[in-house]
Amino acid sequence: MTTLQRVLLIDDDEMEFKLVETHLNFSEPGKYELDFADNIDAAIAFLENNKYRAIILDNRFHPYSDFRETVPLISTLVGDSKLYVISSTSDDPCFSEAAAYQVDEVIDKFDLPGRIKSGLFSN
Repeated sequence: MTTLQRVLLIDDDEMEFKLVETHLNFSEPGKYELDFADNIDAAIAFLENNKYRAIILDNRFHPYSDFRETVPLISTLVGDSKLYVISSTSDDPCFSEAAAYQVDEVIDKFDLPGRIKSGLFSN
């Protein structure tokens, strides 16, 4: 029996969850289990109770202004998970600080489906 690799999406937009779920299931069916947190408390609960291959965090996760406010709230729970920040404005100057927050990569939301298809979580 194959163990599913877990991915956590932290985003306040349920449509983003449906898109990521569709791309994961299409690209590598049966390989991943995707959890969805639409608020920081749900994200913390997921992280306290599960281990994840990857965490995808929306940069503009309301009510926070950007990842510099949300990453510190979850950083002690990330563990060995890859931490990806997604944004529709990936050229925002705030991303020059991403490495200081242990963000593995900033990914443009437009590019995310292609990155999933090319094996983003397989590395």
